[in-house]
Amino acid sequence: MLAIWVATSEPSVKRENPVSRTGSRQNETSLNQLCTNQRDTNLATMKILLAIDESAFSDAAIQTVIRQSRPESAEVRVFHAVEWIDALPMSLRFGEGPTYDKDILSLRDKSFQEGEQLVARAAQQLQTAGFRTSTTLVDGDPRHTILDCATEWLPDLIVMGSHGRKGLDRFLLGSVSETIMRHAACSVEIVRVPSSTAGKPLAGQD
Repeated sequence: MLAIWVATSEPSVKRENPVSRTGSRQNETSLNQLCTNQRDTNLATMKILLAIDESAFSDAAIQTVIRQSRPESAEVRVFHAVEWIDALPMSLRFGEGPTYDKDILSLRDKSFQEGEQLVARAAQQLQTAGFRTSTTLVDGDPRHTILDCATEWLPDLIVMGSHGRKGLDRFLLGSVSETIMRHAACSVEIVRVPSSTAGKPLAGQD
């Protein structure tokens, strides 16, 4: 069953609106329903691909998986795409400076180290909640690498946060979540957070 829906994350101190979903009535479902169906029919463990970055949107996605799914009937793969080239300073983008090669490698290594720490923290949160986890860290555009991972691992569900870009930003940068919703072969859940918390870092970050 292919389903696409949007979940609104709920802050711990205040209960917001219930989960909302988009799509046809025939395809509407929820993460709870998927897990329940998986358990009741004695099917294999439900595979959840959790795509994250450094933002509060991804923190909300992690908490959504923990809150809505059952550890005994789910396996979570934490995925992060390292976009280290986007972090290059202008001088390095044009190959300037006597230490160009060394600076490029240093920046790339630092980006991957931060990515490893990111997926490790997320996996630890899930493991503490009782989930079986694995991690995947790749170099590239998340719009393509998430889909590549899904093609290889064949998850039942992709969960990710949405940055909610609008207008020119969305036109220029594209929407990762929109691309995944359009092209993924499995169900997709997009988690949003209130704008007041959007700038906060992931739990465990300074």
